[in-house]
Amino acid sequence: MQITRRIGSFRLLLLAADIMIVLFGASCSSRQKGYSVSLQKKDSNENQTSNPAVIYDDDEFFDLIQKIESGEYEPEPIREEEIVEPEPIVIPEGDILEIKENLFITQINDIYFNFESYAKKTIVVEGMFTYFVSYFDDSKVPAVYRLGPGCCGNDGWGGFLLDYSGKFPEENEWIRVTGKPYIKETNGFADLYLKVMSIEVKTERGAEFVRQ
Repeated sequence: MQITRRIGSFRLLLLAADIMIVLFGASCSSRQKGYSVSLQKKDSNENQTSNPAVIYDDDEFFDLIQKIESGEYEPEPIREEEIVEPEPIVIPEGDILEIKENLFITQINDIYFNFESYAKKTIVVEGMFTYFVSYFDDSKVPAVYRLGPGCCGNDGWGGFLLDYSGKFPEENEWIRVTGKPYIKETNGFADLYLKVMSIEVKTERGAEFVRQ
């Protein structure tokens, strides 16, 4: 069971913390970072097939909580996995930092939490293009991202919001972005952006799902 929810609505998750602990994973990592956007909902007018195993709104979320409390639904038990120590983050010398696939989410987290160490870097990153949805006004924010481990599979994500005045690619195209990082405060949330210098659409795609 995957849960796709607005990142800014973390307060709703606290109401169910005792009974839903099994269901929350890496999608919470983005909330901790403060992103005020989330992956957009499926539009019934678009040619997209909604996944019945994904929760898209708060009514479905609370309905699931009630089912768990009543015993109608039982979450899958937490799977025991071997604990692997993450590789240490090493900030390379020079002005350019290309974010590699094997430490994609870890490197971006480090940029966020240790921003002063990266502020003067030029960042090069590859991933999928999409428009995230603002928690506050439903406006759409362009982003480059990859999926990552979450509470129930690939419902987490890591990436950058994009500040760009040029033409954006099509949804889900694989892009290579070069830009300067900065953090923007939005209604109490701190969002990680790239001031885009260039966007290149690539035919060869990397891993859409990364583990760290």
